[in-house]
Amino acid sequence: MKNIITKKFKIDGKLQLGFQRLQRQDINNLRCIKGFRYCSLKGIWHTDYFEGIIPYLNHTFPGTYYFTGDIIEDGGVEDIEGAHRALVMRVYLDSVSGVLYLKHTFHKDLWRSLLVIEGGKYHSKRRVWQFRDGRHYDHIKKLARSYGFRVQLENSKNRGTEEFMNGGSRSVRHLVPAKESRMSDPHSELISKLRLELRLRNRSGRTIGGYLDCIRSFLIYFTSSDIKSLSMNEIRGYLNQVVIEKGYSYSTINVHISAIKFLYISLYGRSIDEIQIPRPKLGTHFPEVLSIDEVKRLIDSCGNLKHKLVISMLYSTGMRRSEIIGLKVGRIDFASRSIMIRGKGNKDRVVYMPQKLVKQIDQYTKAYKPVEYLIEGQGGGRYSATSIANIIEKARRRSGIDKRVTPHLLRHSYATHLVTSGVSLSYVQKILGHSSIKTTMIYTHIADNDLKNIENPLDKMDI
Repeated sequence: MKNIITKKFKIDGKLQLGFQRLQRQDINNLRCIKGFRYCSLKGIWHTDYFEGIIPYLNHTFPGTYYFTGDIIEDGGVEDIEGAHRALVMRVYLDSVSGVLYLKHTFHKDLWRSLLVIEGGKYHSKRRVWQFRDGRHYDHIKKLARSYGFRVQLENSKNRGTEEFMNGGSRSVRHLVPAKESRMSDPHSELISKLRLELRLRNRSGRTIGGYLDCIRSFLIYFTSSDIKSLSMNEIRGYLNQVVIEKGYSYSTINVHISAIKFLYISLYGRSIDEIQIPRPKLGTHFPEVLSIDEVKRLIDSCGNLKHKLVISMLYSTGMRRSEIIGLKVGRIDFASRSIMIRGKGNKDRVVYMPQKLVKQIDQYTKAYKPVEYLIEGQGGGRYSATSIANIIEKARRRSGIDKRVTPHLLRHSYATHLVTSGVSLSYVQKILGHSSIKTTMIYTHIADNDLKNIENPLDKMDI
């Protein structure tokens, strides 16, 4: 049995557990740990730290490794800021298929920006991005450099596609020393100020990320211009060429407009009336819902206790995906059968659990023993949003449902079934956490059963 010394440190304020003196075989064996990655500045492999991770590791690798805990208190743990990390992106273009592959140092904001590019796919096991169209290279390069990355295009003659994909993300650290990777980003100061303003206004992490992504795209487009003195016609031209002509949805266009307005109002003091950007008119779209029978088929198709609980909770409480991911064990009161949910805008609301859900949670907690969050990953900590979506998609396939089923569709279905059964709209509004009753009223379209009883003039015709 090999002893592995662990070391606690922080990256951007988040605790990490590092593994010292690893050999190549050790690295391959530990790759089963979720989030296992390399820190170039510390020179050690690491993963997210949570209370109880060392006993968990010793339980996972019995007879193979013994992990020795670090005794440093949290207050004395060294903190590595994101700006001091080596940010490198390696790009490979397959000369035969024209497919673009890339790997990069982990960076949440860049990952989210790449996620929305059309034709892109992330292979989680190989930790490599794949884009069908190599013409995205220039856009991706600009995007990466806006985050401070050094981009290196690899020669397709020197290595093949499989070699690149199987090379592992660990080879990124060998490309460039940390000091060389600290590129000067002309917009980094502005982005930092904007992020601070959004945090001071208590905006959610998702809102902050969405606004900053829009602003980065805006800044890249006007790289050679003075942002502060742009005219309304120039801003309108950007929205038309970059946002509208790409066929973005009305809600996405509105996010871009809101982000641009926030930039000018908060940093440059230009009033809303001064920035006359018309918002697109939103259409009225009724949410598609599942029937009660279809929801039952989804739940019954799950053999895994955790997966079954995820679908049951999303439907029976109307929780959003982000809310169930962030739900901590301490916020569940079994005595009163209630859950305190932290929703959008850090607003709390209480929902009550049906008896069957209480039984499911009890069975799940006894089997999985969650430490902090009710739904935790294999290595502890928060469950990923992608994993929630994958659970539902696999259940949809097994149950033979043809509709596009998402976590939010279960929320829509729950609300619609409540309204159909005669529950007051004001109660549904409280359960869902809507700020305005107008948002809740969208679910009344299903409950209007009297409309189908109106006699149609066509039935009076002798045809």
